[in-house]
Amino acid sequence: MSNTQPFPIEDGRLESLPHSDKLVYLYLQHEGPATRSELVHATGVSPRTVSDALDRLAEADVVECRPHTDDGRKHCYGLAD
Repeated sequence: MSNTQPFPIEDGRLESLPHSDKLVYLYLQHEGPATRSELVHATGVSPRTVSDALDRLAEADVVECRPHTDDGRKHCYGLAD
């Protein structure tokens, strides 16, 4: 039996986080920056769970919030540099 994960995440800061956080991270890793509503739609995770995931990922310094380029009322989330 293999010990490899189906979606390898090389960042050790994510090991202890819930699966929903990893799903949001993987989406951002593969698709690029997204708004909160785009993440909810794309992942099928509830709005509250996405918000909590983004908060935990930001606390782990792997995701950052940026102003949306087209709509100043929205925020865009992407992987931290």
